[in-house]
Amino acid sequence: MRVVYHSYGGSFSSALAAGIHTGELSGEHPPGKDDILSCSLFHRGTPGNHGVIHYAGTDEEGNEIYFMGSRKAFHIIENALRGILEIVREDPRQLDFVDTFPLNNLEMRAGIFLYHRKIITPAALALLIKGSQKAFFDFTALIDDVKYHLRKGR
Repeated sequence: MRVVYHSYGGSFSSALAAGIHTGELSGEHPPGKDDILSCSLFHRGTPGNHGVIHYAGTDEEGNEIYFMGSRKAFHIIENALRGILEIVREDPRQLDFVDTFPLNNLEMRAGIFLYHRKIITPAALALLIKGSQKAFFDFTALIDDVKYHLRKGR
């Protein structure tokens, strides 16, 4: 199976989910500043590369994990990707899209907004960290659900 975590921008919440899913970030405790700064997945998604699917790694079951930013065009991108899989004779059901945008809280949204506009970058990072810590268990619950469905063969 292939899992693509997606969000509006693709730079933080979908990367956070992919990082937790692959084990690059701990699923046991909320990430701190050092965890976020050292995670190779963050900062790949930028406004200039929406729609680009970034490889995050594999999980313990061998599923390939990806993330992307899709703005408001996600359904168009999903339909196109599933169509391409059919063209190349791959099973489009082997691709699972997971929306992480609803997990973004106010701190995360404010931090992402400030960070991408290069406004008060230390404050933006602090907001992102605080927000991700507040939403951490929502993310791990989502990932646990995704892993459960992957084991069941969706």
